[in-house]
Amino acid sequence: MAPATVVAQEPSSSDAIRSALQQYWSAVQRKDHVSTLDFIDPRLFALVPKERMLEALERASADTTVRVTLGDARVDRISKPITEGTVQYASVDYNYAMRMVLSSEPDTDEARKTEFLKGMLEEQYGKGHVQVEGPDNAFRIEAERHLIAVLDPTIGQWRFLERKKGMEPLLQQLVPAKVLKRLG
Repeated sequence: MAPATVVAQEPSSSDAIRSALQQYWSAVQRKDHVSTLDFIDPRLFALVPKERMLEALERASADTTVRVTLGDARVDRISKPITEGTVQYASVDYNYAMRMVLSSEPDTDEARKTEFLKGMLEEQYGKGHVQVEGPDNAFRIEAERHLIAVLDPTIGQWRFLERKKGMEPLLQQLVPAKVLKRLG
């Protein structure tokens, strides 16, 4: 009988992206901002200094008027990677539940304030994605997010760029136009 050979299989790009996203999201949930930024495509830091991003994350965490709890990230879709030069790009759609409690001085018109804030959150997260629940008037938000996963062989691991309105001018400087178009 011939000896059996074991062949190690490379994880698929989808599995590798999913694993990197889960590690990234775990850092986000723990509010480990340094680790969170380690999962961001480092080319972004040439445009927005890493120290400035870290300060913004720490400032947001230190704000005691808003308590945010993030649920687990659930991947909806990972596109097939597109290769441009030596770099691979993929589109990643994911969602998560978020619970936000505002601790402020009681207002004479708490209901109006809550409705106003709900409207603002619905503009950001979409109608039907924001509910008010419980005696603390917590906002429960179902957030849908879009990322571009980037695998640069000089880095060796998948990194991410958030794809949202305010990021488009930066993405246009970091991702080739034809790749952005194909990623949708």
